[in-house]
Amino acid sequence: MLLRLSAHSLSCSRQVFRLQQGRASAVSRTRSQPQRHHRHAAMASQAAAGATEQAVTFAQHQQQAARPTAAERTRTLCALSKSGVISTLACRGDEQGFPRGGVVEYVLDNTGRALFSLSSLSGHTQDLLNNERCSFTVTQPGFKDLSQGRLTVTGLTRKVPEAESAEAKDAYRAAHPKSFWIDFGDFTMFRMEPLVVRYNFGFASAGKVGAQEFAAAQPDPIAPISQPIATHVNDDHSKATLAIVQHFVPLDAPITAARVLNFDRLGMEVLCTDAEGEFACRVPFIRPAETRDAVRQMFVEMLKDTQAPAPDAAQ
Repeated sequence: MLLRLSAHSLSCSRQVFRLQQGRASAVSRTRSQPQRHHRHAAMASQAAAGATEQAVTFAQHQQQAARPTAAERTRTLCALSKSGVISTLACRGDEQGFPRGGVVEYVLDNTGRALFSLSSLSGHTQDLLNNERCSFTVTQPGFKDLSQGRLTVTGLTRKVPEAESAEAKDAYRAAHPKSFWIDFGDFTMFRMEPLVVRYNFGFASAGKVGAQEFAAAQPDPIAPISQPIATHVNDDHSKATLAIVQHFVPLDAPITAARVLNFDRLGMEVLCTDAEGEFACRVPFIRPAETRDAVRQMFVEMLKDTQAPAPDAAQ
């Protein structure tokens, strides 16, 4: 999201990723988050005097573009991952009183609570029996660097009541079908009750979500199939993506290429190329798309609006 402005202009209103020598670096700007909307709007207003009209229009469009809420994004990240690091307070030995981390597998229940199958032989199991307070860190699948999503849930982890244990085991087994050991006598189901979720989805895109908001949110239905769709579009319909961005986004400078980074039910994140480098921008859908076919239909419909040739509907 590139603005040709002075250093004190709209540099705090959005996030730019420039690719230099094969490495992504964040160069100013913060992607707007819901809880920061008014702050960013004020900053944009104050900077307007030093900005071009096109740049201000672009910044406002990106701030207002429909996107999943922070709660939805955190629930989505947790739903996509299968393992994380649980940090407990060591109850014995040289580590007593210090945080102790361990990698565990998990599955979420329908309110976003993590379910674990833990052995009585594990140190973190004994820690939890002694002190329920803990944190649980999850990263997005394929996590490589700090430009990608991660979050930490802080809360209380307790044994699942016996009356609910069978249901919890079934949910865990469905997510981890090779977990034959779940029925061993020394394994017990535990459940984490979140107090707060702190997230970071990339450069200057951090915040927190409360327990009630997190529980009420639902994972994005397009996220699990986002990358296959994006790969297909980038391989076969890159010119169509370019046309859609040019038509639906009030750009402040001409672009020569556009590559989809990911899809969600409300739109797509696109990496654009202009004369000064590469930058990410948000392209909202004209209405929500809840299925793969709906995303395809949306893409074709938006492309038709650009008067460009539509991709083969059979693909």
